[in-house]
Amino acid sequence: MKFYDGSDGDFIFVAADTSGVATGGIIGNCRYQNGKVSRVSICGYCSKELDKIEKLLSSRCRELIGLSHAVKSFSDLLPKDRP
Repeated sequence: MKFYDGSDGDFIFVAADTSGVATGGIIGNCRYQNGKVSRVSICGYCSKELDKIEKLLSSRCRELIGLSHAVKSFSDLLPKDRP
């Protein structure tokens, strides 16, 4: 994984998706220019099964749990000195 500052259109990204039973996340690099994403490179992934209570929450809440899990999982890879 490369640590870009975004000035040339290259970025680090974190994405997550959550179903009714589990969540998964990825971290990687991509290029974003003129409203288009290209050159996507996945560098890591994480997943977790939702517990009984989490499964009962709304889809919005489950998606936020997934994003939170991904950010926590990759916190050691996310640069602290960049926006």
